Amino acid sequence: MSAYLKFLGTGTSTGVPAFYCDCPACKEAIEHPQHARGGPSVLIQSELESVQFNTLIDTAQELRQQLLDANVTSVDAIIYTHEHNDHVAGLGTLEYYVRLKRKQSIPVYAGASVITYLKSHFDFMEDCLEFNEIKAFEQFELAGITYLPLPATHNPGCFGFLISHSYSNEFKCAYFPDTSRLPKESEDAIRGADIIILDATFNGDNWMPKKHLSIDDAINYLVELECKQGYLTHLSMTYDTPITVGELAQKLEIHHGKIKTASDGLRINLLSC
Repeated sequence: MSAYLKFLGTGTSTGVPAFYCDCPACKEAIEHPQHARGGPSVLIQSELESVQFNTLIDTAQELRQQLLDANVTSVDAIIYTHEHNDHVAGLGTLEYYVRLKRKQSIPVYAGASVITYLKSHFDFMEDCLEFNEIKAFEQFELAGITYLPLPATHNPGCFGFLISHSYSNEFKCAYFPDTSRLPKESEDAIRGADIIILDATFNGDNWMPKKHLSIDDAINYLVELECKQGYLTHLSMTYDTPITVGELAQKLEIHHGKIKTASDGLRINLLSC
């Protein structure tokens, strides 16, 4: 019995480094590739009866490279938070995986607006995908992992997920890569969770306070939500004020490891902190 979450991409749509940017954060990522960040995707790996099951949450534009970097050779299901380009653009990567290797459609779990968007923009793949509509507060299970969709504050129909193992419901992990402060019902559901992974798009001035959190917003919110372990994700690192990984680590020192920066390739255990 095992379950892990692996960050495939912890950046925003621009990525780090951005091709047009020479700020300290982008220069750091060029000089130290371990600090580079791709678009937002995570992989949930669970093992049920000795069979590994790979579930993607979102398909970032760099999905092909992300799967190669993570040594992933199969995808068993996809879950979507919402339909913005940086979260869905990599779906086309999976077309010929389905046609040439898998030979059966991939189950897709998404809200109604996402399904409508995918059917329109990826119509050439409709025979490759098996759509399953999800709704707020109606949990579903995939290979021993339970997902509870919770409303996020980003765009209409956007979800985060409270993730737990069917055999260890006491341990809970919340994943909200795109959100401002959450609706009360979502807050109540994740308060005190073992792990909370939270949007921290901006540093300094938050250009979109109704859709995203800044790094400082996210840090304060994680403390307020009483999580046992917090992770910052969806990090632009470049706007409004560039911040390097080293500078962010210094900012987090006062939390003594209880709040960390997610990084591409980081794997965390979903059964214990």
